[in-house]
Amino acid sequence: MPAATCPAAPIDASAGTTDIADFPATWAVLRTGQPRVVHNEATDDARAEARALSEMGGQTLLMLPLSVGGKQIGLVELISLREPRQFSSDEMNVYQTMASTAA
Repeated sequence: MPAATCPAAPIDASAGTTDIADFPATWAVLRTGQPRVVHNEATDDARAEARALSEMGGQTLLMLPLSVGGKQIGLVELISLREPRQFSSDEMNVYQTMASTAA
């Protein structure tokens, strides 16, 4: 199966548009359907998300896929503003269930 490529579709943003290709960790959540936690000090493939998180004063970002019939149709982002967060597996299950219900 060939690797999925990132679409060139821009995302509307209040200050213009943002290309999803500029946010590889976000694209990975959409492509794989796997949730992702990003801290504002990330130096891996989530650097762009970490930079945006820091710019808004956030500490931790939890990205959860919205999936219908095995296909990702979007994602939900939960942001911790007060302090860095680690999410337990129980918390992750609850948040993913909420996201799946929303989808």
